[in-house]
Amino acid sequence: MAASGIAPELADALWRCLDKDPTRRPTAATLTAAFARASARQAATGAGEGTVRTGAEDTEPTGATRKEAEPKGGGSSIAADNVRHYRTLARQNPDAYALHLARSLRILSNRLADDGRLDEALLTVDEAVELLRQHLARSPEAVARELAETLGNHSVRLAQTGRATEALAANYEALSLYRPLAQREPATYGPGLPALMSNLSNRLADVNRQEEALDMIEEAVRINRELADQGARARDAALARNLTNLGNRLGDLGRREEGLLAAREAVLRYRELAALRFVDVGADLATSLNNLAVRLADLGRRHEALDALEEAAEVGRRFTEERPDASHETDRQGGGRIRTWILETPNRGQR
Repeated sequence: MAASGIAPELADALWRCLDKDPTRRPTAATLTAAFARASARQAATGAGEGTVRTGAEDTEPTGATRKEAEPKGGGSSIAADNVRHYRTLARQNPDAYALHLARSLRILSNRLADDGRLDEALLTVDEAVELLRQHLARSPEAVARELAETLGNHSVRLAQTGRATEALAANYEALSLYRPLAQREPATYGPGLPALMSNLSNRLADVNRQEEALDMIEEAVRINRELADQGARARDAALARNLTNLGNRLGDLGRREEGLLAAREAVLRYRELAALRFVDVGADLATSLNNLAVRLADLGRRHEALDALEEAAEVGRRFTEERPDASHETDRQGGGRIRTWILETPNRGQR
């Protein structure tokens, strides 16, 4: 099922439906959560759960609005249950279940990061990477994509824990594994390439390699713009995230007007998606508005920047009301810090 493009978290749950032991089959609530999460991520990225999509802060895709919110920590509890299940099966038959175990570890890492448990998230994805490396030589075709996507997640977790140099190396390795797949089968793998490029742009910026970071995000924007122009609506959210990062990269290099244009386009695209309810982009819209505020303030347009922050705060409040289970996604917006920065540097545009 993984090869069919079904999101790994959903594939794991569906496989468990076939378990001979009824007590180990997923409950209806578990299946409902898995379907909702997979549907939201497919709409947001065009890729499965295993790929960490890249927002301004390397976050995962926001999920679709659900009628019933999961309890806090519920996502990590379900993912941990999947890991225990596949760990048992992998002990009995490593060749058949090692990839399932690695995928479930990657998903658990994402859920732990959602809950703010970053050290545990890093240790968990460390295990997934090591497991996949052990199987790469004996089954390169089956493992290369899994390892590339897992290394992409590994890079994000390393960056979140302050290990910038290691994060950059992991992202380079991920791209080196994934790019040949995209060149060989562009229809299958091509749409996943910009996410790794955007992550790599962030990692390059983390170590102050700004020109290279700009080149990488420009390539990601170009690919996703071509896909969006071809009518791939699912790429609009990915393109908006890329544009947010492009605005940041241009701003870092002092190309402030160009950075503002990119930030404005990102906000416009998110607003269109929000109006269509095509995918739940509340947290991403708030992030893009905060980034727009930074770009405006950098040009000395302080009042417009504060207006953008107000809108970001309102969007974030509405999102949290609709999705209390995803409050962590608005917790990281940093609007208060941006407001303080703007108020303390009123003449920034005069530099």
